[in-house]
Amino acid sequence: MKAKRFLSVIMILLFIISCVFTVFADELEEAQQRKNKIQNQLQGVNQEKKELQQEKNRLESDKNALLDAQKKETEEYEKLVEELNFLENELLKIEQNIQQAEKDLEEKTEQVKVRLRVMYESSSSSILQSLINSKSLTEFFEKIELISLIAKKDKEIIEELKCTKADVEYLRQLKAEEIKGVDNKRVETRERIDTLTASRAEVEERLQQRLNDLKKIQQLEDQLLEEAKKADREISALLSKRAYTGGTMVWPTPGKTRVTSQYGMRFHPILKINRMHHGIDIDASSGDDIVAANDGTVILSGYTSGYGNRVVIDHGGGISTLYAHCSKLLVSVGDTVKAGQVIAKVGSTGLSTGPHLHFEVRENDKTVDPLKGYLSN
Repeated sequence: MKAKRFLSVIMILLFIISCVFTVFADELEEAQQRKNKIQNQLQGVNQEKKELQQEKNRLESDKNALLDAQKKETEEYEKLVEELNFLENELLKIEQNIQQAEKDLEEKTEQVKVRLRVMYESSSSSILQSLINSKSLTEFFEKIELISLIAKKDKEIIEELKCTKADVEYLRQLKAEEIKGVDNKRVETRERIDTLTASRAEVEERLQQRLNDLKKIQQLEDQLLEEAKKADREISALLSKRAYTGGTMVWPTPGKTRVTSQYGMRFHPILKINRMHHGIDIDASSGDDIVAANDGTVILSGYTSGYGNRVVIDHGGGISTLYAHCSKLLVSVGDTVKAGQVIAKVGSTGLSTGPHLHFEVRENDKTVDPLKGYLSN
């Protein structure tokens, strides 16, 4: 009787444990699925963000090119306006010269007309009087020749004034044509400037839209990252119920032990700022083996921004390890792994300057120095 009762108790306990384990497994699977879904969303967001950033850079380049072109055209326009003002001032002077030439010609012509009229009216008496008053025939002819020379000189002066006016008129015509040519260039340059201004306004509008889109996508990425952290905490909380497997961890890159960057604050080689380095970087070649540092269960396996392809293994007791920048992942979420088992290949995915392994150890989701109490090379 006692044996049957004891067996019943054992069966009940086993059933309860089975139920608890089933609930635990279901909760873990649900949290892992939610994490994977978030990671897939993050990949899509990162791709869209990358494309938006590329378009933003292209639009900024287009804007700068338009600004340069607009600057050159504006400088050319200002030179043409300055040249046009100069030519118009020159034309004004020519107009003034024409007016003066016309005035001089008119005055001189009037003077000649008066003199010829007087000479004509008094020509008979004047010639006779000159003959009478002349002391000799030679003197008489000299006076007649003088009158003729005066008339000839007046005619030459008038012809010269006419030529001067004609020359100035021709110069005015040339200057007017030059002004017309420069003004046409000015109008064309103004049209190009207006076209460039409109194009720049369109580019700036599109650029502002891309900036707004980037702001929204960044907010979405931040939200997804926060959700991913929350899922990580849930997974860690579920798996930390197991006891730590214990023991010294296996070096994660067999035969490659040179640490190129220690745990702690450092100047980030890509972001160019002082930033906390949450793990250690181990020098290795692309394709080299990455092994599990200790026995455990794979809780994360996939791509994430920054880390690139990465694996996270839970070792119980709140202890987990992370292996980042992998070129290839060889394990999936839920897999049970043994210390020294190959889980991935070295690569340079994510924010990385070259092939290496970024390795982290976490205690209750907080990073610690792997070389203090866990790893020994």
